[in-house]
Amino acid sequence: MRKILLLVFFAFAFELKAQSNWVAYGSSNSGLPTAPVAAVAIDANGTAWVGTNDGLAEFDGANWTVYKSDNSGLPNNT
Repeated sequence: MRKILLLVFFAFAFELKAQSNWVAYGSSNSGLPTAPVAAVAIDANGTAWVGTNDGLAEFDGANWTVYKSDNSGLPNNT
């Protein structure tokens, strides 16, 4: 249930920004490194920051960038 609510929130945030069709993102149709999503934040520029157990994903409305311990300064939480 929590996963569904986060996906609905994520889709709603981008619906407000883009005023287009709703999209529910998961690890199979996006750049998300893994599911489940632990946290979502939208910054002042409209960029979504999505925290997962396998890294942090940045989504600018068109492109995904994934930050993990092996390609950024993020610590390894294992």
